[in-house]
Amino acid sequence: MVNPGELAATAPGLRADAPERLRILACHGEAIERNNDGYFDPVTGYFVMTAAYHLTRGTCCGSDCRHCPF
Repeated sequence: MVNPGELAATAPGLRADAPERLRILACHGEAIERNNDGYFDPVTGYFVMTAAYHLTRGTCCGSDCRHCPF
């Protein structure tokens, strides 16, 4: 079983030096805690799928998703 805390910090599609990184990871972590499929990006307003959602898909789609755990 995957640790939700580890999933909350999963963001390979987000630059490590991005100024909004902490806000985005906080939104992602909150969505995982609430068992939501995603969250609205605090910068762009786009809906972003969580790492937990991607795991339920079972495979990588190859779209370089922000929180892809694969």
